[in-house]
Amino acid sequence: MPRAPSSLRVEDGDWLIGTTTGEVLRVSSTRGGLSSVARLESTAAITRLTRWPRADGRTLLIAETTTGGPALVDLDGGGTVGRLPVDARGPFVVRSDSTVLSFGSGRAEWRLTSEPRARRHRMPQGIGALSASSDGSAFVAGGGGGFMALGDSARGDVAPWAMDGTGVIKSLALEPGGRRVVVGRMEVRGAEVYDTGSGDRLALLPSVWSQRRVGWLARGLIWGIGYDEPWHVWRPDGTEVASGPHHVTWLDAQGTADGRGALFLDTRGEVLRLDGDTLRVTSIATHPGASVIAADRGGAYWLLAPSGITAYDAAGATRRTLPSALFPGGARAVSTMTVSGAGDLLAVGLLDGQLLLWDTASGERLAVAHPHRERVAALTFAKDDALLWSGSWDGQVALMTTPR
Repeated sequence: MPRAPSSLRVEDGDWLIGTTTGEVLRVSSTRGGLSSVARLESTAAITRLTRWPRADGRTLLIAETTTGGPALVDLDGGGTVGRLPVDARGPFVVRSDSTVLSFGSGRAEWRLTSEPRARRHRMPQGIGALSASSDGSAFVAGGGGGFMALGDSARGDVAPWAMDGTGVIKSLALEPGGRRVVVGRMEVRGAEVYDTGSGDRLALLPSVWSQRRVGWLARGLIWGIGYDEPWHVWRPDGTEVASGPHHVTWLDAQGTADGRGALFLDTRGEVLRLDGDTLRVTSIATHPGASVIAADRGGAYWLLAPSGITAYDAAGATRRTLPSALFPGGARAVSTMTVSGAGDLLAVGLLDGQLLLWDTASGERLAVAHPHRERVAALTFAKDDALLWSGSWDGQVALMTTPR
């Protein structure tokens, strides 16, 4: 689609142009010529540009579009650094280096929270799954073509493992000590256990389907769910010790941070708990429309649904909801999420590569970052929740510190 001007602003003699295809252009008054400042993930027309100077010397532009929340564009460094919520509407008035007022839908104040700086690791393929060791010193990532790589946080290096090139890795989990990793990938019936030192496959955990989600229990056992099949618990040598029937397709699952169990979610919105001691699965509650689940150390859980993200206690009672309007692009723009082990931090990844961090008690957004160019596919906390890893389809793994 050819680009055409849809908005205009003059800044220090330069012309800043918003286009009908979601691009911000600059015409320099001194050097001449046309250059691109940023291309938004949406191709919607940019309707207005507002200057927002920052105390750190940067200048941001609030780029309002015909769809989604206004984008924040870094005028000096280029690219986008985040978005305001979808219900933020101009005209905007800058109040300080960190706060603007919007008057488009009633007077509202919006604060730009801190943007964590990310250390990035480049992978040869897009990332589909990610896991970190409990102390945060190492991570393992997997993606397309059955590729898997092990990274060292301190040295900043990444060592790819040679695999047979088949199957997309859908899930993986490092053993708490980091010595072994369990992997669920397409084209493999069951799950696989690998040695992180040598890269050798140690065992195949048999099943009739590939595993959609896998994880470790504190007893040294491994749990897994496929797509249309029973749940499983195995020993690392491949011996099955428990399983149970389930006649509804699984959607998602996550182990509790203490390793004492896991929570499963199916297409009906039913949440079930695997008890790591008894190895029994029991139903907690049903939440129609839920599509993604995250669990903390105590068994409380969060669910993503069209209305937003809601927290529930371990018995399934509602505690708090973050409505869809709080997320740039709404709840449908959320691609993944995870909760810290203590349950006080909620990390949310978006389809545009953006990452949001929330205080679960107050509902306050603590940080916003844009470490990726494509969909955030995986998130995991480590080192007593002081570190947050993110993996994306853009082939990058990013490491950020949290406000702990």
